[in-house]
Amino acid sequence: MIRINLLGTARPKRGKSATITVMPQAGMNPMVAALVVFAITGAGLFWSYNKVMRDQKDIAARTAQAQATAASLQQVKQKYEKRQTEAKEYEKRVKVINELRANQSGPVDLLATMGDTVSKSDAVWLNNMREEGGNKIRLDGTALSTTAVANFVTNMMKTGYFKNIEIEQTFQDGSEKEMSAFDFVLVCEKQSKS
Repeated sequence: MIRINLLGTARPKRGKSATITVMPQAGMNPMVAALVVFAITGAGLFWSYNKVMRDQKDIAARTAQAQATAASLQQVKQKYEKRQTEAKEYEKRVKVINELRANQSGPVDLLATMGDTVSKSDAVWLNNMREEGGNKIRLDGTALSTTAVANFVTNMMKTGYFKNIEIEQTFQDGSEKEMSAFDFVLVCEKQSKS
């Protein structure tokens, strides 16, 4: 009879005293298990490496896009600041022009009012008229009488253009022999327009 050893163990020789039978282990071969663990670890590392590389490329792309946006915004900011500077300069120019226009009519109004007032007053001549800071005006003139000076002051008050009119001095001019002449100095303020 033929015997087949299905267990895969060597048959003990006859005459030996003890027989040890090794049962095959059920389960996976340790080499195969190590290869499976190595393959799973390799696949995990490969997947992690690819994810890190994709994330790095994504971050690089977003950084480049952010830098391009920042450069674009910087140009917009420079244009905005330039326009703001131009707008401020324009506003300053407009303000200066408006002030000049407002101040331009001031002397014209003053001279026109003063001319009308002197024309309405008999025997009064103005020799000098000057503004002394702010709204103050100083008038130097000559009149044939003190009454003419008083009438001139009254006519100035009637215009409504002048206030706080004071006669600073009045004295008789001795150089005129043929007629009596009085020199006078008036100080007044312009009324503010409201």
